[in-house]
Amino acid sequence: MLPHWFRSPTALILIPILLLLMGAVACGPSEQSDTDAPADTQAKDTGSSDKSDTKSDTMKSDTKKDDGVSQPKDAGAMPKDAGVPLQKLIVAISPMGWDTNFTYRTSTTGLLDKRPVQEHLIGVDRVTGAYEPQLAESWEMAPNGKDWTFILRKGIQWHGEAEKPEGWGEFTAQDVRHTAYMHTEPQAMASNGGQWRKITGVTKGMKKAENGKELVAEQVDKAIEIVDDYTVVIHSNTVQPELYYYHSVNRGYPIISKARYDALGDDGIGRAVVGTGPFKFVERKEAQHVRYEAVQDHWRVTPSYGELEWQWVAESATRLANLITGTVHMADIERALQPGAKEKGMMVIRSKFPGMHVKWATTGCTSPCPISWTPICPGSTSR
Repeated sequence: MLPHWFRSPTALILIPILLLLMGAVACGPSEQSDTDAPADTQAKDTGSSDKSDTKSDTMKSDTKKDDGVSQPKDAGAMPKDAGVPLQKLIVAISPMGWDTNFTYRTSTTGLLDKRPVQEHLIGVDRVTGAYEPQLAESWEMAPNGKDWTFILRKGIQWHGEAEKPEGWGEFTAQDVRHTAYMHTEPQAMASNGGQWRKITGVTKGMKKAENGKELVAEQVDKAIEIVDDYTVVIHSNTVQPELYYYHSVNRGYPIISKARYDALGDDGIGRAVVGTGPFKFVERKEAQHVRYEAVQDHWRVTPSYGELEWQWVAESATRLANLITGTVHMADIERALQPGAKEKGMMVIRSKFPGMHVKWATTGCTSPCPISWTPICPGSTSR
């Protein structure tokens, strides 16, 4: 039986964070669990746009004091009834390959710990997988397949930090263009950097030039037209019928504040993760944890608990032990250890979607140039 706190509004924020965790660690096929959570705990619309893979996470399913499970040391007392929500949620996951505050100098998987803070132009419904508005209210492709118009949401404010407690102002079209620049500039290492260089027309020659930053900025300015503060037109260098995918949570293109970058510079913005999401960054201790606090009255979804902490715990057995002893509320547990977790009263929740994308590249068929195409073998790469 599910505890009262899991059936409370807390679950509306807890479940999408759980699904986020699953999106970073496994790619094997899902197997049906005989203890899957009831549908009403898995299919609520939480406003989350995060896609996950097939590895399961485990959470405490019983909080009785006589079951030998101690309370979390740093989380405040576990709720005794439905009227007492969690004050702090602690989650143990495998260490990140890129333990950094930079979003444009990490792979897509390295963005996992930043999702509570940052948002994208386009979200993804966690139940249906459908694309849905997030920072962009709407988007439309022109008949030529190259020009895309995005209408942005008004009134969204950037979080503050030590250098700017009141925040970095309103999210606008300037931030969309700036994010494209940060993903294509010479030092960018984002997974989708190559795709965005292709879209914007940024070349290797521009990157390697002595004035590479200026050349890249000029090219991005040409490719991304700012009509007004809330309207952006992307003039892609190539036909992009699925450009919405690259702007969505699926691909990892979190929007970056231009005002913050202009004020603090490249090194300065690496001291924190700043976004427009339902959580605000508090601190990062490399190889240990990342902490956040809830943003009250958030435009999309206000968390039901005040703090969130992700702990990096390398060994799956240690994560399970922490879960059993009550030092964490949720943990990323591999399948081999799940039976033991169930015996201790834990509940396994499985992801809704697979985490592996399949892509076919029919280059010769779609690019009939003299070098890569022949009538005999359209998919050939040479004559």
